[in-house]
Parts: sequence; structure tokens; C-alpha cells
Amino acid sequence: MVSMGTDVIGSHDAFQLTAASGALTVAKNLSVADGSATVPTAVTGAANKRVGAFTITAGAGEGVEVSSIMVTDESAAFNYLQNLKVMHGTTQIGNTIGTLNTTTSYTFVPSPYITLAASEAYTIDVYADVKTGLSAGDKGHIVIDEVDGTGLTTNTSANYTDDVTGQIIYVAEEGTLTVTVDANTPTSDILPMLSGTG
Repeated sequence: MVSMGTDVIGSHDAFQLTAASGALTVAKNLSVADGSATVPTAVTGAANKRVGAFTITAGAGEGVEVSSIMVTDESAAFNYLQNLKVMHGTTQIGNTIGTLNTTTSYTFVPSPYITLAASEAYTIDVYADVKTGLSAGDKGHIVIDEVDGTGLTTNTSANYTDDVTGQIIYVAEEGTLTVTVDANTPTSDILPMLSGTG
């Protein structure tokens, strides 16, 4: 009878796998300052003013195709604005929303969808016209309500659903220009034309 030996198998350290997220993140663009009385966002009645700035970033795990951006307001900012649009540089994303209702969320759909590589950051700016006849002061904030996207590798949802509050919108009253005559200005007069003799 043949006795079977026992094999001894040595142990080895296994490779550690780290899963990287592919979900989107959204943040206020800190390179754009809040509006203030010293440096207002706009004067009342101003057209096409930047009222919010944000950065959308794809997760480290995979690239993302962004399919929609949802924008709302805080502190009734939409009561003071109209003709809202979202821009990336000089490229408009989706349509312009003419009439705004406070606390309503408006969806902007890029065409084509925005494709981001893993960890790529993408800046967006929100522009609007400021209504006329407003008093000076803080008029609230633009808020990114949600950004929807799909992972390019996994084809799964990469949505970001937390509210992100943008810059303070500070509106200044429209200035007036007054022209006065300096007290030292010589008095105008009509001088007779002198005729000479030849």
C-alpha cells in the first residue's frame, strides 16, 4: 500500500483592491467671490450677470456622462431675476428660462451630453437678468439642486443629489449722474464781430 504524502502550501500576501467611486461631486467655485455692498453682483436692471459659479467633478473611479443640471434658489433669489441660463465658458447648456418662480427647480439638458474623464473638473456659471426697481441688498443665492450622470465604464448612475449653495447675490441701486457747471467756469458771452478796414 502506498502512503500519500501531505502537500504543504505556503501562504502569500494578497493584493489589496481599492474601489474608487465614479460618482459626481459638485462644489461652489471659490475663485468667484460673493457679492457685497463694496463689490455688488449687479445693479438693478442689469442684463446677463453672473449670479452663481460651480464646479462639477467626476469621481476617480471612472468617467461620467452628464445628462442634466438642476438649478433652484435660496432666500427667494428667483423673485429678483429673470432669463436664467447655465454656461460653460461661452457655451450655453440647455435653454434659457425666462420667468422664474422661487423654490422651483429648473432642469438644463446639455446637447450633446457632457463627457468627463475620471477626476476631471468642469466649471459652470449661472447667468440672469436682474429685475428693475430693486432696493439695494442681499438677494439670496443660486443653488445646484442635482446633477445627473452615468458612469462610462459601469453604465450605472453617478448622480449628485445634495444641494450646493452658490455665491451671495448682492444688488446695488442704479447710480445717477448729475452734471453741474463749475463755479470757476467763465461766463459765456456773445462778442460782436469786428470788421477791419483795408
